[in-house]
Amino acid sequence: MDCDLYSLKSLDAENFLLPGDLASIRSRAGQSFSRLTSLTLRRYNNDARSLRIMMDSSAFRPLRFRSDPSPDEEATIVSLPYLQTLILHPGVLKPRYLQQTVSAIHAPALRHFELVFPDSKIPGQNVADILFDASKRPRFPLVDTVVLHNASNSGTAPYFVQAFPYTSQATIGGLDVGLFPLVLRAGAYSHAYPGSTYWHRLRNLTLRQPRPETLRVVREWIKAEYHRGRLPPSLVVEGSPDNPDIRGFCQLCRIYTRVDLIG
Repeated sequence: MDCDLYSLKSLDAENFLLPGDLASIRSRAGQSFSRLTSLTLRRYNNDARSLRIMMDSSAFRPLRFRSDPSPDEEATIVSLPYLQTLILHPGVLKPRYLQQTVSAIHAPALRHFELVFPDSKIPGQNVADILFDASKRPRFPLVDTVVLHNASNSGTAPYFVQAFPYTSQATIGGLDVGLFPLVLRAGAYSHAYPGSTYWHRLRNLTLRQPRPETLRVVREWIKAEYHRGRLPPSLVVEGSPDNPDIRGFCQLCRIYTRVDLIG
């Protein structure tokens, strides 16, 4: 691969073992990836194959990926000062290196955080507790766009809200559709959670693959927002217009806010 790494702005890697040899990445990150503004890591296979294009190309020769990180590597910090978009699609529910990847990335300018797990009756690996620094402050405080799919449970969903307090656009899918409205409603109107457990700037919410029972939760939250004098976010529902549950949900919620259905 013949490329100028100094000008590399976007990297999208598939079949990528998350993350591999972090010490090696750190040794050249300042030269190779310091100007990245968008980083996407995808893994669609359950085996331990890493991204061959990185290992075999001369441009990326410094990157080596091993299956067993050392304690020193786990503490490695990869500084990406210009990174604005971080997209993580592990492809499996319990990826080996996802937590180390999130822990390693230092991206103070990050604006878009995306974590998408496969559909399942159980959530994917927990990363909520590593979205905060040692002082319990959000590590990515400027994020305003959040995409989460099957990423939380009833115990971790509040931490995702607290980790991204300035969220104005959110996309939730899978199990998350039924969890975040409950957290936001409790954070706004009760003492169950601290005051930071609410997205005060949320203006647009997209629902991916919602189920009938989760649609009811969203509808009740939107209704409560409206009757308490708050402006509910605009909704985008990804689903079939032929589905009676989705069609009925859209009709009812249009009383309170704008709703667009994308089939």
